[in-house]
Amino acid sequence: MWKTSSIRTLAAVAATVATTAVVSLTVASADASNNDWQTIRVAGDGNCLFRAVAQGAAVRSGQLLLSSHAEGEAAAALRKQSMDELVKRREECEWFIEGDFETYVARMRTSHTWGGEPEILMMTHVLKSPITVVEAASQQAIAEYGQEYSDDSKPIISILFHQAGHYEALVLLTPRSKL
Repeated sequence: MWKTSSIRTLAAVAATVATTAVVSLTVASADASNNDWQTIRVAGDGNCLFRAVAQGAAVRSGQLLLSSHAEGEAAAALRKQSMDELVKRREECEWFIEGDFETYVARMRTSHTWGGEPEILMMTHVLKSPITVVEAASQQAIAEYGQEYSDDSKPIISILFHQAGHYEALVLLTPRSKL
């Protein structure tokens, strides 16, 4: 399980880097182990939330990082699946959707439409995985979704949120030996 202190430290380091596509980070967690983290930059094309989660899901399932093309395809599939899940769960979710539910779903099914909390919550159900949102500016884990899917043998999908509404993947690649 990820430690909040690790996430805060990671976000502090990640927030200072702005130019490379893949940023390598080493973070000491509260249990004195080191972990190699990477911030995986994704296109700011309105699909960034889905792209970031797709990268995290690939790593969680033991795959390598996705190419830009594969990331786009995975993001499109994840968008469709999360909207299908939202429709399936309409009774329990409609109250937190702003405006008309059908209009919202139709808009969110369209590529390049920014996603947010409802989509993150639905992706936890689709992927059967928790998702943690780390805010870059405050260096804090600001939200955790899908804790019912926690599995200590797999990393949690984490995404880095920037104030401008952009998301990036935050992935644990290789645990290092204890200090």
